[in-house]
Amino acid sequence: MSPAYLATVGDFVRSHSKFVLLLLGGAAFMVWNAVEYIVVPAWFHRKIHGPTLAGIARAVPVKETPSKGPDDDIPWYLLELRVHVPGREPYNLPVRRRFFLWARPAEGDEWPVQVAATNPHRVRIDFSQPLKPHAESND
Repeated sequence: MSPAYLATVGDFVRSHSKFVLLLLGGAAFMVWNAVEYIVVPAWFHRKIHGPTLAGIARAVPVKETPSKGPDDDIPWYLLELRVHVPGREPYNLPVRRRFFLWARPAEGDEWPVQVAATNPHRVRIDFSQPLKPHAESND
């Protein structure tokens, strides 16, 4: 590339710096969204291969974990789940997950789980189907 061409490109960038910054910011925003909404869910929703066992997970005391950045509007919670599978000893399983404030789990909440038969720490938890929601546990 000739020095004259580079000078004209440099002049364009200097004269349109706000446009270039906006363009770069838009590209960075699109990459961030692609990672957050495509890559991360695919990684979090890994499948359990092979046979599974049905069981129940019960929440033991829950604590909110610190925010990771200024855009964390939905808080993360560190759950300690007590997993019960028929025919096996119950065990604790730590889970870090986001919940809306009105759907925050409480001690004693229960959910159905599928546990990998070969690895008890590979657990699929169905948080959308609570067996014993917090509102009912105060009875």
